[in-house]
Amino acid sequence: MRRLAYISLISLQLKYWTLDFPLSFIQHHKRLPHYNNLLESIIWSAKALPISLQFSPALHFHINGGSHPLCNLIPNFDKHNKLLRHSHIMFLDQLTSFEGTHLLPWSTIKSTFAVLAKPKPKWIKLLESVLISSISRRLPSYLLSAPRDITTYMPDPDCPDISRSTREWFAMWHPPSNSTIMGRIRKKNVTSNTVVGQHYIEWLDTSHNPSTPHTSLPILIQCQGCALDDASITLS
Repeated sequence: MRRLAYISLISLQLKYWTLDFPLSFIQHHKRLPHYNNLLESIIWSAKALPISLQFSPALHFHINGGSHPLCNLIPNFDKHNKLLRHSHIMFLDQLTSFEGTHLLPWSTIKSTFAVLAKPKPKWIKLLESVLISSISRRLPSYLLSAPRDITTYMPDPDCPDISRSTREWFAMWHPPSNSTIMGRIRKKNVTSNTVVGQHYIEWLDTSHNPSTPHTSLPILIQCQGCALDDASITLS
């Protein structure tokens, strides 16, 4: 019976698509839909009573995977949880840029999660109206998430041909900074099979505020000095 009861509780949590057991969500219903179950009816009927639920530590309801659950951000979440559950979207962290600073455009979200809905759903419209402005998709500071480690997304390295000329550009993943290092090859050494590169950095036009960092013009300028410098390397 204990196992069956646990399964029933988990099913109810999945139905509401919440981070923990949805006690408050059930209690805040104005009226229960016709497809509610017995446990849901009991909780709702007794909502005026000072009831709290405490579960055994052996029963795990908390879902990991993000810091900002959408059930706490989207107004009238119960009207949109079915679509989000179908697309396996529970956290705002799933919908942000790799830097964790900007809300992704709907076109990117749609392709990433294979959303079949043709019109833009209301839940993303509500999320945009609550979290971002009309000129920028940058999130409020309290909703920023840690940058993702995208090492697993990177393709196998494509090393430059050591026999070709040195006038080539390169980009490589730098795990310590969780970012891409870009530059231009300045010297190749056939004997040691090594290359020397000049580091370039992205130039951002501060005169306007792009909706995301990646919508800025792709302009690179020479780095004037950073932790990647190696003073022992010369180009003579």
